[in-house]
Amino acid sequence: MNKIKSEHAIQSEIMLALSAHGCVVARTNVGTVRTEDGRLFNAGPPKGWPDVTAIRRADGRAVLVECKNARGRLREDQKRFAAMIANTEIIYGVCRSADDALRLLAEHPVEEPEDDEAMREALGFSPWDVE
Repeated sequence: MNKIKSEHAIQSEIMLALSAHGCVVARTNVGTVRTEDGRLFNAGPPKGWPDVTAIRRADGRAVLVECKNARGRLREDQKRFAAMIANTEIIYGVCRSADDALRLLAEHPVEEPEDDEAMREALGFSPWDVE
């Protein structure tokens, strides 16, 4: 009988893979915390926000990854979040492995801007020149 890999282990592997492929990566911590005076404080982004938040250095696009194991399914708040960002420039996907996350990046290739010269003139450099 094969043991199912934990979502935490999958998340760690995905974070390492994205980092190795040009992304600045952060684990998205969400939860409720009790303050010293007993009040409840909701920490982190809204409900449904994916487990991993990253920025692809090559083009500055946000990459959001919901990590699930072999049996994991999206909760309703996660489905609503996915629908909310469906028609944006954000790269979003549900990934069950580091390979899934790398495929997600490959499905959204870096595109150089149409007017790179205007960007170079405005910024004094082009992000495409930076490694």
